[in-house]
Order: sequence, then C-alpha cells, then structure tokens
Amino acid sequence: MTDSQEIKNSRITSIDALRAVTLLGIIMVHSFDGFGRGVLSPFSAIDEALTWFVQSFLVSKSNTIFSMLFGVSFYLILRNPKNSSTKFFWRCFLLMLIGIVNKVFFTYDALMWYGIYGMMLVPVRYMKPKYIFMLFCLLFMTTVALQRFKLGNVFFGVAERNRYSGDGNFMDVLTYPYAVQDYARGMFNHGVFAPFALFVLGYWLAIKGYIEKLEQVVTGKVVLVCWIIYLVSFAFPDTGVLKHLFRRINIYAASFAYATSVIYLYYHSIRVQSVLRLLEPYGKMGLTNYSMQGIIGVCIIWQFTTGVWPYSLWGVLLIMLGVYVLQAVFSYAWLQYFRYGPMEYLWRAATERKMIALKLEPRNLKLKEWQNR
Repeated sequence: MTDSQEIKNSRITSIDALRAVTLLGIIMVHSFDGFGRGVLSPFSAIDEALTWFVQSFLVSKSNTIFSMLFGVSFYLILRNPKNSSTKFFWRCFLLMLIGIVNKVFFTYDALMWYGIYGMMLVPVRYMKPKYIFMLFCLLFMTTVALQRFKLGNVFFGVAERNRYSGDGNFMDVLTYPYAVQDYARGMFNHGVFAPFALFVLGYWLAIKGYIEKLEQVVTGKVVLVCWIIYLVSFAFPDTGVLKHLFRRINIYAASFAYATSVIYLYYHSIRVQSVLRLLEPYGKMGLTNYSMQGIIGVCIIWQFTTGVWPYSLWGVLLIMLGVYVLQAVFSYAWLQYFRYGPMEYLWRAATERKMIALKLEPRNLKLKEWQNR
C-alpha cells in the first residue's frame, strides 16, 4: 500500500480530538445560555469572571469550528468512491430527522440545520477548488450583509417566550411547539448562510490536502500568525457600518487560533497528546455526545428553573463539566468493545439501509484497531 493510500484509508485521529475539545466549548456555551432559557445572570464574582470568559473566548467560536469540521467530514466521506452523492444526500436527510427529534428537548440543537445545509453541500463535490473558495467568499459576504437586517425578527417576529416560560411542568418543556421557529429566527438574524459558508470552507481546506497533512501544515509559525491576527482583530471598531464584518473576522480568527493550537499540541506535545488521545473516542462519538449534551442539559436546567438546586452560573458549568467527563469515560469504554457510538451506529445502519457489524472482533480488541477505523 502506498503512502497516499494509507492516508486515505486511515482515520485522522487529531480531527476526533479537535472535535472533542470543540464539544467541550459548545457545552460550556450552551450552559452559559441556560440551554435555551436565556443567559444566566451572574450572582457572584466567580460568575462574573466566568461570564466574561465565556462571552469573550467561547461564544460563536466553538460552533464555528464544529461547522468547519462538518465540511471536513463531508470530504472524508466522499473521498471513498463507494460513497455516492445520493448516499450522502440521504445521510444528511437522516441527520435532519435526528435534529428534529432532538429539538423535542433542546431548541438550539443544530443538527436539523446541519442536515439541511449538508444536502445543499452536495453540488460542491463537483466544483474546482478555486470555485469552492469563491463560493465561500460569496457566502461569507452575503452573511455579513444580511446580518445587519435581523431578518429573523422580520420573518418570525420577536421571541416573547421560551421553552421554560410555562408553569414548571416538564411536559410543557418537552411539548414546546416553537423550537424550529425560535432557532430559525436566530439563524436568519445571524445571516442564515453562516454555517453553510463554514461547511464550504472546511471542504475547501480538505480538498486542498491540508487536512490529510495536518502535522506538516500546522506549524508553530502558522499558529503564531493565527494568534496575531486574532489579537489584532480586537482593535477593530465594534460600531459602525462594518461592525458585523469585523466581528465575524474576530470569530474566524479566534476559531483558527484555537483549532491550530489544538492540532499543533496534538502532534508536538507528548503530555497534551496523551490527554487529547483520551478524548478521541469522545470526538469519534460526536453525534451521540452532542445530542446527549442537549437532552441532559435541558433536564438539568429545568430542575434549576423549578428551584430544586441553587441557581448560579458556576454551578451549571461545573455540573455540565461533570457530564462531559462522564461522557468521555463512557465513550472510551464503549469504543473498546464496539465499532461505532450508539447514534452513529443507527445513523450508519439507516444510511446503508441494512444491519451492519457493531461489535469489535476479539483480535481487534487486542490490537485496538478502533483507533484507525
């Protein structure tokens, strides 16, 4: 087998590690936002410090990386000639259905929209790299231009209630009828094409060969440049006609600084790599873990809403960090015996429209070949 064939047949585990770190950021942001209840007001100096940290360094950054990774996954799936565009379209349609089910619990679960944008991404497969990048630039500028008009409020009205506005009955939380409308309002207010632009950017990075050669591409100089651009972006004015453009540049710069730092440390720091390798199963089971974040988070926030536990930001973040750790342990243990996570298996089986092998064979257990699948 040639080196290029080995690259195409092997799993890029650093991407799994990056996805796991990104999901940690996402669970912190969703916790800060009360899983749809609204931004949690600080009640102490610790809460105020955490509010500043989450707002300054995590909000809009983690989901930006997560969206780019979806475009990368699109490429990694379709580099296999057995995966046709039709199959990928069906795969994204199923993801949309999973997202609809998830919205029974969590309004701001993104999977429904990821499925929709994934289906829109199919024609990109046949475009040349330069046209793919041009499409990204067009989508980026369109997003910036539309963001100033707050079209979500125009089309769907200003939100007057949320999932927790009822009388505290948990069935009211589960039967909240405006989940799609509320999230659509947010999508349109933020330019509607923002995630799709990131899907296209992720696919372009992959098709250019950067993803399959991350260890060579992400050097110390690259990381430094990303951080310099990020720090410089704080000097841009936050008011005026171009404020949305400057804010999005800041978000993109932060996302690249974070992502390249994680990738660089994965390949060049033995200590950090040892921690990130423990998180690889979490990233590999990204669909299962992301979905469960929302479900568990809403159940916990409902308890806070009804006054069962002390209501504070640091308490919510600490509890959800514990949830993340438990998910990481579960993911590691699960993939010692099974090829795919629970929801990943159901998604894959539905995509193939047949039952597929789930358990690892004894020899694979011994050799831990799950890491390269």
